Amino acid sequence: MPDLTPRLGLKKPLGNENVTLASFNENYDILDAGVATKSDLDSHNNAATAHGATPEATANRIVQRNEAGQFKVGAPTEANHVARKADLDEVKQSVSDGKTLVAGAITDKGVPTSPSDTFQRMAENIGAIETDKTGDATATAADILAPKTAYAKGQKLTGTLSLYGDAADGDVLKGKTYYNTDAKTKRSGTLELSGNAADADVLTGKTYYNTDAKTRRNGTMPNNGAVNQTITQQDGQYIIPAGYHNGAGKVMAQFANLIASNVRQGVNIGGVVGSLVERRDIQIVTGTLTTEKTGTISNLPFQPFLFLINTSVFTGGSLGHRDYGHIIRADASAEGAIAAFKPTNSSVISTEIVVTLRGGHYDYDRYTNSRKFDQITFGYDFINYTLFSDINYNSTYIVLGT
Repeated sequence: MPDLTPRLGLKKPLGNENVTLASFNENYDILDAGVATKSDLDSHNNAATAHGATPEATANRIVQRNEAGQFKVGAPTEANHVARKADLDEVKQSVSDGKTLVAGAITDKGVPTSPSDTFQRMAENIGAIETDKTGDATATAADILAPKTAYAKGQKLTGTLSLYGDAADGDVLKGKTYYNTDAKTKRSGTLELSGNAADADVLTGKTYYNTDAKTRRNGTMPNNGAVNQTITQQDGQYIIPAGYHNGAGKVMAQFANLIASNVRQGVNIGGVVGSLVERRDIQIVTGTLTTEKTGTISNLPFQPFLFLINTSVFTGGSLGHRDYGHIIRADASAEGAIAAFKPTNSSVISTEIVVTLRGGHYDYDRYTNSRKFDQITFGYDFINYTLFSDINYNSTYIVLGT
């Protein structure tokens, strides 16, 4: 009895069996009945619902693509399950959100990055992030407030800087703030500029600040330096120009012919003391003095230069004998005048006295000098005198002047 194939049931003769033509034909019939033709396969391939296939996500059914070549599957639960579009969209959105976060983080580190950049570009930007921010630091320990610490060029530094300010609020402009010795205490200035100078008060070429510390102003006062001028006429004037003078300039008065020999003797004109002696007519005033030793002769019509008193002196004896004489005093400044006197009384000792005045005086007293002048003053139109003793018997006097 031959064996049969498991699928089509074809007969397989045993080794001790004779194979007949009929058995071959029988097998061919089985093959012809069980084998599909190409046409059968094409029809099967083109069938829309072959074997119950469906494009829907139906359990235990063959998957069939729809007109768009698409089919549905259930939600994946294991790593090798087919992912759905919703699953891919969720992954895509998560990746997009992640790229946005990563791009922002990279940008915050100093390397501009866009969420649309590729992962390769983002990777390169990450590599460009400066990991040591202190590499270009220039601070030293002396630049950092003690005892604070900081990092520079990868090293930790301990500050040695201390504040030693000595400014007060009044030293700092009002509206401005500053720090003195405490770096945590901000102070406010109270200093205000209160200048009242104008540009014309400040020398040209110089600058200054008035009430605004930010506005530098320019002076316009002319710089005259040293100005020199000479006045040559009486009541002459020189108008001093406005502006700055350095103190070296001079205004001089210089008059032609102003020399001592052209000025009256004793007269001072502009520092020139005259030496000129004028010859003028001598004038005379006479009078009588009372019995006293001090007196004044005033309201003279000229300036006196010589004073003569004709008086007597009691010399004693039983007869009361008197002798007569003269007391003379001249003004020491009346140099050059000459006067001659003749007493009116015949009993005088000398009938003529001549006095030459050369800056001194001459007192005449025949007896004990008790009738000399104690003091005498020659004024412009008066004479004040004091004798050593009283005069007698209505003594007469003569005053000479010019």
